[in-house]
Amino acid sequence: MAANVRYLTKRGDVFRYERWIPEEHRAALGGRRQFRVSLRTKDRVEACRMVPEAEREYEALIGQTVACGGLPEAFSLSSVRLVRLVTNDDLAAIENQRRRSVSASWRRDYLRADADADAAALLEDRVHLLELFASERRGAIQTPGFEDPSRIDLPSPTGEAREIIERCGFDAPAGSEAFGAIVAAIRRGYLAGDHDVDELLAGRAKLRLPGSVAEPATSIPTISEVVTAYAGAKSFPPKTTSEVNLALRTFTAVVGDRPLDALSRSDFKRYVEHLAGQTVGGKSDGSVSRPMAAPSVKKRLGLLRAAVNYAIETEMFAGPNPATGFKVDAFVSKSDKAVMPAKRPLTVGELNRVFAHPWFTGCKSADWTHAPGAHRLGGAEYWAPMLALFTGCRASELGGLRVVEVRLDDPHPHIVIRDNDYRRTKGGYSRCVPILDALLAQGFVEYIAALHRKGEDRVFPDWASPKTSASFAKDDAAWSNARIIRAFNRTVIPAVLGDQLVPGARREVTFHSLRGAFKSMLGSSRFSLHPNTINEVIGHAKPELDRRYVGTIPIEETYPAIRGCTFDGLKLPAPPPAPGG
Repeated sequence: MAANVRYLTKRGDVFRYERWIPEEHRAALGGRRQFRVSLRTKDRVEACRMVPEAEREYEALIGQTVACGGLPEAFSLSSVRLVRLVTNDDLAAIENQRRRSVSASWRRDYLRADADADAAALLEDRVHLLELFASERRGAIQTPGFEDPSRIDLPSPTGEAREIIERCGFDAPAGSEAFGAIVAAIRRGYLAGDHDVDELLAGRAKLRLPGSVAEPATSIPTISEVVTAYAGAKSFPPKTTSEVNLALRTFTAVVGDRPLDALSRSDFKRYVEHLAGQTVGGKSDGSVSRPMAAPSVKKRLGLLRAAVNYAIETEMFAGPNPATGFKVDAFVSKSDKAVMPAKRPLTVGELNRVFAHPWFTGCKSADWTHAPGAHRLGGAEYWAPMLALFTGCRASELGGLRVVEVRLDDPHPHIVIRDNDYRRTKGGYSRCVPILDALLAQGFVEYIAALHRKGEDRVFPDWASPKTSASFAKDDAAWSNARIIRAFNRTVIPAVLGDQLVPGARREVTFHSLRGAFKSMLGSSRFSLHPNTINEVIGHAKPELDRRYVGTIPIEETYPAIRGCTFDGLKLPAPPPAPGG
């Protein structure tokens, strides 16, 4: 052993076996000058124990060049297939790694749930999904040979065994006892991990805080362990946490949950290719099936790349980062602009056609709202689009708006957008939106006064409130998918603009286009408004330098600047009678 210790080196804190290849063998090995293999441990005693195995791999490599009298010029070191016997220690390591990977993220979420409402909501969602698919998951784990490419969310001990055998070079061909032993180890790891999760959720598990004294690391962490540590350290909001978990689930389904030093650029290339081949959309009316867009692929790859960078920075892994250097655009098919036109604001001409619809001019009855008639709608159908057009507020901001958040008696009449009992706001930010003179001229004062008289809490009591969460993303999606928004997008828009829309294409104008029209109007050269004023009112981020030095622009400045702004050429119907009037 002592003679071999001189071949031990360290990359960061991790030991590796490193040895020069004799010059007479280099040509046969594609010009490679050095043989190097990570021993995957920071413990010197453990590293010395593993040296003989590395020595045998080195000698086998050199022996092949001698036995063959030299290798073909096209040969490279990466094509050498070295095999070794599977040991009981290997099986224990495989089982323990799988067990840790199952329970690690649950431990993190469980520890955070009692201290953070967002984390508690995330844990509740995970528990619901766990209970929903528990029997399918257990069946996948225990069914011999289970593999279902259409269900990448379910474990496949057999498929994972093949990946481990390939990665580690085990002598375990399919059908052999060694192959079966590896499958069994993975299965035991899954079952033990699931048991750990059950104990955790029942409150019986002993937990250590991150950074507390723990067993010394004996191997390079897996991608799931790294991502779990990264997400825990960053304390992401629920939406980002969900995106991180989705990126990890997809990666491990495509590539496997491998240690970082066993991952290569080609593994991440497979991941990118898989994402680029996914089809999204087409699940609802007006939604078009299309390849996943480049920004979405970049985001998912970027989340994993950032996690590996975190591992390198915290010395969990010596590097390099195999997820860097990808030009995602080269892998992603460009969307056909004929069927995927860009979203855009509504023009004044289109707005005039929208506001000529029976929702705004008079319909047949309260039940026949899309047929013309003398009945006037004075609730959300009329006022939600009107407020969206003259305030630029998002659907969720309007749906959850409270009557007390409409400040008509203020010297500078405005609406307060902030977190409340009905929904969260984007980024948790609040802002004051000036009430334009044009909106007041439409009878908005009378509408709000009627709500006060009736004791209503919300500005749109007839807009059903969905179940609230601790997440802006979930709240925004729920409000934006409400009946009134669906009716506007799927019935009103096609009815008045159907002759201008491309059949079979994604709808380029929706309820959200009213917000875009408002911002475009404020940006008109007729008003000469500073971009910071527009961004303040609309709720868009200012440039970094302006955020630092300008900060929030008060309503005392934004109201005088925009109160007189309106659409040139816009034709609006007479306001309906106030509710209860």
